[in-house]
Amino acid sequence: SYESTDLQSTLNDVLDTFSEAISEYNIEITVIALPTISAIPFLIEQLFTNLISNAIKYRSKEKQAKITIESNKVHGKQIPHNFIKTHAYYHRIKVKDNGIGFKEEDSEKVFRLFKRLHDKEEYSGTGLGLAICHKIVMKHKGFIYATSVPDKGSIFTIYLPSGRLHPLLKNP
Repeated sequence: SYESTDLQSTLNDVLDTFSEAISEYNIEITVIALPTISAIPFLIEQLFTNLISNAIKYRSKEKQAKITIESNKVHGKQIPHNFIKTHAYYHRIKVKDNGIGFKEEDSEKVFRLFKRLHDKEEYSGTGLGLAICHKIVMKHKGFIYATSVPDKGSIFTIYLPSGRLHPLLKNP
């Protein structure tokens, strides 16, 4: 069920999980102002886990990996994307990396089940991670999309409602 979820603390737990890889690959992590939201905590943890895992997996071998997670509050009217906006305000959370990225035309594909953009030999995984992220964000009445430039990095932008999330009420 939905409960007050401190994203900062949830992300810290996720970063702890990856602490070995973060120090082994000398990854620079920057976290800026994450809010507390109404959410299902273990799903939000899974969302961050999948995004951070990808940022580590698809890091560049040529330069120091940097991952930035930041958030700000925006009005629903400021969101250009077409999804059903249930709230006036949303938290816009961005997870940015400077990894290998992908072609812009693949930005829709990355959220499909079992769609892999990179060579299976070089990058392990099921192709489920981002599809799961998409499902989690939808369950929270939000929206997620990706932008990327090959060899420059990717940005995953997530909009999650600000304020309480209620189960949808049935009309009498």
